Amino acid sequence: MLVVRKGHCEIDIYDDEQILVETLEMTTGDVMVMVSGGHGFRIVEDTVLLEIKQGPYIGIDEKKRF
Repeated sequence: MLVVRKGHCEIDIYDDEQILVETLEMTTGDVMVMVSGGHGFRIVEDTVLLEIKQGPYIGIDEKKRF
């Protein structure tokens, strides 16, 4: 889950096959809940994000980059 606490950004949403599904603009107060796939950000102006994840953080090795 992502919460934009302050600012303005764009979020690219990818499916499980790493295909871009949609690009959304997010501003202060917006919330994004993701259950699968991936995401990427472009910061339009100074932005503060709160990211909430389920389970323990295993480390950088848990990330899949594409």
